[in-house]
Amino acid sequence: MLQDGGGRRGDGRPGVGRSAADGVSRADGEGDAGERVLGADPGRARSASELIGDLERVVDQLTALDPSELGGVAAAELAVRVHRAGDRLTAQEVGWLGRVEADAAWVGTGARTFSTWVERALDVPFAEASRLTRMASTFRDTLPATAAAARAGEISTAKGALIASTATTPERIAALQEAAPDEPDGATGDGRDPFAGCTGEEVLLTLAGGYRVREFAKITRRFAHVTDPEADERGYKEALAREFFDLSATTGGYHLSGFLTRDHGQAVKTALRAVTGVPGKGDARTASQRRAGALTSLARLTLDHGLTGKVGTVRPHLSVHVSHTELEDLLHRSGACAPPVQAQPSGPAQPPGKGQPPGKGQSPGQVELPGSEGTGVRAPRFSHGRAPRYRRGAGLASLVTSPPAEWEDGTGPIPDSVLVRLAADCEVTRVVFGPESQVIDVGRTKRTFTGHLRRAVVARDRVCVIDGCGAPAFMGQIHHARTRWADGGTTSTDNAALTCAFHNQWLEDHRVPMRRTIDALGVPRWQLGTPGTYRPDGTGHFPHTSDESVEPDEPP
Repeated sequence: MLQDGGGRRGDGRPGVGRSAADGVSRADGEGDAGERVLGADPGRARSASELIGDLERVVDQLTALDPSELGGVAAAELAVRVHRAGDRLTAQEVGWLGRVEADAAWVGTGARTFSTWVERALDVPFAEASRLTRMASTFRDTLPATAAAARAGEISTAKGALIASTATTPERIAALQEAAPDEPDGATGDGRDPFAGCTGEEVLLTLAGGYRVREFAKITRRFAHVTDPEADERGYKEALAREFFDLSATTGGYHLSGFLTRDHGQAVKTALRAVTGVPGKGDARTASQRRAGALTSLARLTLDHGLTGKVGTVRPHLSVHVSHTELEDLLHRSGACAPPVQAQPSGPAQPPGKGQPPGKGQSPGQVELPGSEGTGVRAPRFSHGRAPRYRRGAGLASLVTSPPAEWEDGTGPIPDSVLVRLAADCEVTRVVFGPESQVIDVGRTKRTFTGHLRRAVVARDRVCVIDGCGAPAFMGQIHHARTRWADGGTTSTDNAALTCAFHNQWLEDHRVPMRRTIDALGVPRWQLGTPGTYRPDGTGHFPHTSDESVEPDEPP
């Protein structure tokens, strides 16, 4: 029997607990009596439904206010506060949805699935209902600490959803729930790993506080990759099996449709961008029209120059960023144990020999990377059998915060099999960073950042360094960060920051100082100073942050 368990609001309308609207049946005697919480009167416990009634009355009063009556500054503050309060309520809502599903309280309402019931009851799109139900079940069954942190406002529900998105395989769920051992590679200066004994969930919750959502999304993707790389391999093989390209004659021309994996799409995208070039002054074509012309140009270029059938002379055309940590982890997970990497002078890359046996010091399970001669770095050949879930000795926190193998535009991580295939026939440019991500200075001989210098800055910064932007490298410009060129600044990696065109101009117009800092997690970052305070000697006013240390100035 459907009953009204929510009582009445102060305005006489039914409360939120009314089952007639929600389509949820409740057993006699169940309800508010078991949901008592402390209210304003310490001598009386109030039910959740009563508190929701108070909340609805407050919402009625707030929404009756005219937003145009407030100034912009006050409106901004209130908007943020309302969003944060609403975000915590969303986390509470997700928790209640998990209870509805666990008790099967939606069964018998006419909905085929729980997601369908959520779609109807909350009046949201089905995609949003599916997202909420997945998060509710994951919070309930796997991530209780994440759910509690979201309800307490310690993390946003967006970050909580990102953590929940990692719980997709038994291996990843085990990594979330297991405590990581105390490993020396992830240790701090006192010899202890600050994350020793923490579960994967606790590691991610700690890291969530130091990153914005865009950056934290990369960390959670990295966590999923290192804790179960075979899942990414399966996903890549499934995507490879879905590849197709159709070219069908139709009225007045041809219709194109298809799907490519990321690595194949990157190759096509890079080639089209190279052929498209910069549109001329009188070129009124749209971007789609220019890409269509570029595709035709590629076909003509291949046919006119007789490039068909020649695969051994293809020049490198894809850029991949691989950190030392990722390379070591790849070697470990593939079962190929490489000797320690030692920095050596860089030499020209040589194409790999075909059919050559392993060289001196090289095991049959390893292939020397072109351009890495003398470094001890070997590319692995995958052995049969299941690889370890992830390299425990690296320290889970340091592993998930280190950059994964990514394409130049920041997409990734790249599946291991694709990375090995690329490494087998590529040119390697080694960019050596110091302990705080410094790159070797090349002087002030040029104003612009080109060639290897630009590639070094892109390899270090990856995306626009302005907090919250994240524009990819191919849209970027290199900004003279600490000291402007006109003020005697050097064209060096120490004085270079990757920015998008908009923020490059904004930094110049608003005279914003910049400096390198080390945050509480030991990650080097560019910090922005107060706009208008930049001085020609490269100094300026910077807000004081207790959990950051400043990198030393560049050498004279």
